[in-house]
Amino acid sequence: MKMVLACALLIILSSNIYSHSPMTHSWYVDDDESLIKTKAQYIGLIDSHSIEVFIDSKPLAIQITEAQREKIESFTPNQQITISYYYNELTTQYILVSIQ
Repeated sequence: MKMVLACALLIILSSNIYSHSPMTHSWYVDDDESLIKTKAQYIGLIDSHSIEVFIDSKPLAIQITEAQREKIESFTPNQQITISYYYNELTTQYILVSIQ
């Protein structure tokens, strides 16, 4: 019985597509199909951990890390940018992976 439970737990843990990044304390997706790369219009910082962008004329709030915020602080409102992000089903938030 213990062996069956251990195998079941191993299968569940290994099938999880979410991984924890110790460097940024954020969640990211290992599945490239879930990553969205698009052009966007940067609107500005919402708070210390999120930005607002327009994608296809629709506003979207995206969570950022402290390191990303330092880069983003040099951006100007309405600047055209390219971002990669994904939707985290665990936190129900969009998470920024990269920004240019």
